[in-house]
Amino acid sequence: MVGSVDYAEADRIVRLLSPSHGRLSVLARGARRSKRRFAGALEPGNRIAAVLRPGRGELWHLDGATLLDGRLHARDHLERIALLLYACELCGGLSREQHPEARLYGLLDMALTLIDGVSEPPSALFRIALEAKALTFAGLLPTLDRCAACGEPLGEDPLVFDPAVRGVARRLPCRR
Repeated sequence: MVGSVDYAEADRIVRLLSPSHGRLSVLARGARRSKRRFAGALEPGNRIAAVLRPGRGELWHLDGATLLDGRLHARDHLERIALLLYACELCGGLSREQHPEARLYGLLDMALTLIDGVSEPPSALFRIALEAKALTFAGLLPTLDRCAACGEPLGEDPLVFDPAVRGVARRLPCRR
């Protein structure tokens, strides 16, 4: 599970990440009222087995959820909790709705397993590596060896970020 939003008086819209279906938004009726129905399974970072059925609109309905891995050790320390939530938000935000996202799912699962399994909270380099890999898996890898405007290799010329071409460009005017 990568996130949720309270809906109506007792319901919750839950965002799930699946390797075969990508990000799914599902409606969990009564999730805020009943403590037994979902038994703590609907927390960010949990790996669950979900029972889904199609809804009337774009939302699926969550009929049941079984907790497979609660990553309890990761919830013992504030830095780990923050990193767990950040990893869920990052991978969930970069994944596409109802589109296979096996690589982002695998990255998130591995990152959460590491956060849960190490004795000390991971360093800032872990977060940077997670971001870089997630962007790569989402197809948003920046091109840093060629000019984004003309496609020519970047040499020793001074470089700038050009918002018009959404990338690194030569400071000197290039052939567009």
